[in-house]
Amino acid sequence: MEYYLGILNRTYQIFVTPNVIAGGFVHGVMAAPPGLLSYWFVPTRYARQRLVEKYEQLSPESEDFKNVSRFFNFQYPRTEIREYWYSPTIKWGMGTVAHSGKLYIRLASGKKREFILLGLQQGKEILQHLQQGYNSNRANDFAETHELLKRVYEQPENLEAWINLAELFHAQDEKAQEHYCRVYIQMLKRHRRNGG
Repeated sequence: MEYYLGILNRTYQIFVTPNVIAGGFVHGVMAAPPGLLSYWFVPTRYARQRLVEKYEQLSPESEDFKNVSRFFNFQYPRTEIREYWYSPTIKWGMGTVAHSGKLYIRLASGKKREFILLGLQQGKEILQHLQQGYNSNRANDFAETHELLKRVYEQPENLEAWINLAELFHAQDEKAQEHYCRVYIQMLKRHRRNGG
């Protein structure tokens, strides 16, 4: 997600190829939910399926990709990107929208873009994918996190899995993810105490 004109926002599905980093518009303005709901931890929940389907047969490097949403979609040749970095901290103003920190890119023109990683994701792993010379063997560093994420997506009432995931995010210094896990853990505990 990217903030746009202050309070507006737009959500992208990001495509990474050896030559291009492209963003396909998949959701417009989104309000925060009234509470932290389990399905808001799943990144794909934030995209409108009918918009996602428009990109399925397109190359992120093609003009057709850009034309799906000419005003919002973007394509940056890797040669135009000077820097990538990731911040594991919470984005101010996101309220109950679970997210996993912010990813930044700086272009050769000097323009900077900030993308908020929606749901529970691995920001450090995403950063590695974006950087030139990505080594797929390093993905094993995140295998335990992938397994726990899968478990909480499939079993949102599994308190033990949430606790393990929060501890793992703490050890990885993933501040935003740890925060949202701990908030959800407290909600689960309250629910159990109240007979749920």
